[in-house]
Amino acid sequence: MSENGGSGAKVQTLIEEKLLKIASKSAGISSPRDHRFYDAHRNDDAYTTVYDSLGFDMNLCGFSLSGKILDLGSGCGTFVKVCSAHGLDATGVEPDNDVIEVARLKGVGHDIVKGVGEFLPFREGSFDIVASMSVLEHVKDPRRVVLESVRVLKSKGVLWLDAPDYSRCFHEGHYGLFWIPLMPKRIAKLYVRARGRIDAAYVDSIQYVTRSEVMNTLRGLRVKIIDVGKAKTDYVKEYARTSSTEKAQRPETVSVRALRTLLTILKRIGFSEKTLAKLCLVFYSLQILKSRLRHDAMFVMIVQKL
Repeated sequence: MSENGGSGAKVQTLIEEKLLKIASKSAGISSPRDHRFYDAHRNDDAYTTVYDSLGFDMNLCGFSLSGKILDLGSGCGTFVKVCSAHGLDATGVEPDNDVIEVARLKGVGHDIVKGVGEFLPFREGSFDIVASMSVLEHVKDPRRVVLESVRVLKSKGVLWLDAPDYSRCFHEGHYGLFWIPLMPKRIAKLYVRARGRIDAAYVDSIQYVTRSEVMNTLRGLRVKIIDVGKAKTDYVKEYARTSSTEKAQRPETVSVRALRTLLTILKRIGFSEKTLAKLCLVFYSLQILKSRLRHDAMFVMIVQKL
């Protein structure tokens, strides 16, 4: 039930209408075939996956997804809603009235505070977790937002932060286009127009965030920084090392269907388990490479306040 009342079906219709209206504002930026915003917020499925992924990252790095959490740039409140459903004390901060209205329809508007990341309206030491998901590239002062995020953390609290590293990024997610790292914005405007994007002025609102700049901001603070991308790579390496023999012996336990099918066929026609184990290692090595390439474009880190 929304905060405005009404039946579930009626509220869902209002949510979807509002999402389409908001998405229409990006018509000159993204491809007409890009429905990611609408699909992410029309129900909770996408952000349930985000919640699970964040929980995995936290556990992998020795932390738990629990306590008081702040969703920085909470948008339509979908992640706040999912966190609350999992028992967290969730709050969002968001400057845009239109998306806050969607949060109200979703029943979590009272958990969203209108504000900006540069001047968070919370006391020092208010949260166990601050989640910043692809937010820094949208703010006016990324450095200030990082400092504010650390300020509102409790002692031993953690900031989970991901953002595109524009010094390494060959894809601009907002326009959905191939991108030259740190492309001069004057040239970028000509480029996006040539690619059929009407709203070239949006380029000026994109902050060219880089991992090195964020690290420089954190330098000197009493924090511990964990590279989540490296932690995931190490995890996959260890998993590959310990599980390849088991997967070769029991192909039915492989979760990736294509690899499971291939191993099953090769085992039936007489390939040895040693050969199948080597094939598994090759597959997992390719997964590691894919993961590293992804995290070269997107940096993901956990920052613990000491």
